[in-house]
Amino acid sequence: GRLNFDQGYCSASLIRRGVIVTAAHCVQDFGSGASIFSGFEFVPAFWSNGTSISRPYGSYRWAALVRPSSWANGLDTGSGSARNNDLAVIALAPVGGVFAGDRAGYLGYGWNNYSFVLSSRTGNRFTAEINTLGYPYLLDRGLVMQMTTGPGSLVTVGGALNIEQGSSFTAGSSGGPWVANFNFAYPAYAGGASPGATANRLAVVGVTSWGAVDPNTPKDNFSSQFRQNAQYPNAAYGTYGGGNIGSLLNTLCAARPVGSGLTFAQLGYCR
Repeated sequence: GRLNFDQGYCSASLIRRGVIVTAAHCVQDFGSGASIFSGFEFVPAFWSNGTSISRPYGSYRWAALVRPSSWANGLDTGSGSARNNDLAVIALAPVGGVFAGDRAGYLGYGWNNYSFVLSSRTGNRFTAEINTLGYPYLLDRGLVMQMTTGPGSLVTVGGALNIEQGSSFTAGSSGGPWVANFNFAYPAYAGGASPGATANRLAVVGVTSWGAVDPNTPKDNFSSQFRQNAQYPNAAYGTYGGGNIGSLLNTLCAARPVGSGLTFAQLGYCR
């Protein structure tokens, strides 16, 4: 869906019943400390023809967010726009007692190179088929969700652990999900066919972080990898998985909404 806020808009996706993941730079500028943007509102499956707007699952205001401290303090591993941890998670307040994920559904997520395989056919890079979704401004002015599909490869850029994919996505698509094993439903296999060892679960493995300024040449985009790294070394953070994505979710879900004695997890946001 589309993530609107006081500085403009980005893209995001639901990965828990009441939690979205987006890019850290959609939450605050790199190295800006305690200063964050405001007015976050998530609209699943947002669409507009320029005159009318469709919000088929409603819209949801933010209740809390967590971004990497290394992003906030400007010490995250990398150089320029390429960073280890350009991701953030946001809790969305339910509307009428109903969470966004109850209406729209939500995606799974994976970490530590989930679904990537080493292949000589891709220049001995770890590669996976990736579907990337978002609202790039230079395509339909960010009014229509776009998707690009193709191989994504694990790369290191300026010391940062990233994923690279050929794409013409531009500003506005930031924070949109990079999905491995994208599907609506698994087919009935026959004749010995199977989904393969790496295709057993749909999972968000990154979010759009940065890319070429010129959308025409070269066509490329990059994402921070969801994984263990120098800033997030643990293989597990609570029950939410390892690395950066596991830690951010664990911190958010253990926090309490303002005025509540229960955590976001206890209130059902994190199922």
